[in-house]
Amino acid sequence: MQEDGEWGGNIEIQAMSVLYHADFVIHVYDGPRLEVRNPGATAVWHICYLSGEHYGSVRAVDRDKQEDDEPFEDYVARMQEDGEWGGNIEIQAMSVLYHADFVIHVYDGPRLEVRNPGATAVWHICYLSGEHYGSVRAVDRDKQEDDEPFE
Repeated sequence: MQEDGEWGGNIEIQAMSVLYHADFVIHVYDGPRLEVRNPGATAVWHICYLSGEHYGSVRAVDRDKQEDDEPFEDYVARMQEDGEWGGNIEIQAMSVLYHADFVIHVYDGPRLEVRNPGATAVWHICYLSGEHYGSVRAVDRDKQEDDEPFE
């Protein structure tokens, strides 16, 4: 992500921006406001990376997939870098923030699900080549319906 509003490296947020036809404004604890712009967006979603108060408990759940003992401020700084990819923590955060379950389609692998009690939507994304997330759309959809989420 970049401060100037250009597309950056956080692929989960880019995928959600395309899938839900929305701009994202990311407010970072003790840092700059970041934006992911989608031409023709019909909504603006705000994400807040707040203080590190609960960061340790979230990290404990996913410690095997993340750098050990990374301070919250370092994590926020790293996630602001262009080309930095999000992962399980960011998908879980979007699930909680937007009250949505995620279905993650993996080529030649099992379907993964992120379940959130009280979810009101199901969002489909794909995990490609063991390193990138992308949006998923039905093959038979009319291009005029592209601004509608695939559920």
